[in-house]
Amino acid sequence: MGSSGAAVLNEQGYVLGIHTDGDCEVSGRGANRGWTASAIVEASEYLQAADLVER
Repeated sequence: MGSSGAAVLNEQGYVLGIHTDGDCEVSGRGANRGWTASAIVEASEYLQAADLVER
């Protein structure tokens, strides 16, 4: 099972980024990786900085 592509939310439920890779072990060790919303907008040829809202 994976969660790549899932939204990463803050405590208020707003999207902060997207989960891209999880290397977690049953022991609880490992790491998760993702992209912040601002990094996604910066890399996109479609999205604009105005699409981001501070919450």
